[in-house]
Amino acid sequence: MAGSFTFMDHTADRRLKVKGDDLESLFIEGVKGLAYLLQVDMQKIHGASVKRTIDIEAPDTTSLLIDFLSEVLTYTHIDKSVYEKVQFEFLEPRHLKARIFGHRVEGFAEEVKAVTYHEAEVSQVENGTWESMVIFDI
Repeated sequence: MAGSFTFMDHTADRRLKVKGDDLESLFIEGVKGLAYLLQVDMQKIHGASVKRTIDIEAPDTTSLLIDFLSEVLTYTHIDKSVYEKVQFEFLEPRHLKARIFGHRVEGFAEEVKAVTYHEAEVSQVENGTWESMVIFDI
């Protein structure tokens, strides 16, 4: 599975355009984008490893993506950790269960306050890939 993420300029927020070959890779790229935004060099992390389970339902796939990334961000703050790996037990358009894996860190170079619904819309494009815009409040 392959995907990508690209940051776009936006006033007082950071816009992340995520793309993936399927929904799973789209969600994984969102987590990678969040980790990148926190500006933690993953090669230099030596803290204890941490894992969490996320089980959420949402009214639609867009809400599911934003709610999922919000949960990852919540655990980032609670655990003072950065999460860079996701393992899905299942991922459906309105429900997912996943384990996230990461490492404790000393701090973050960028403070991310929230994941917003503004401009978010998960869609499948003509070539069959999936994409969405995600805006982080910093």
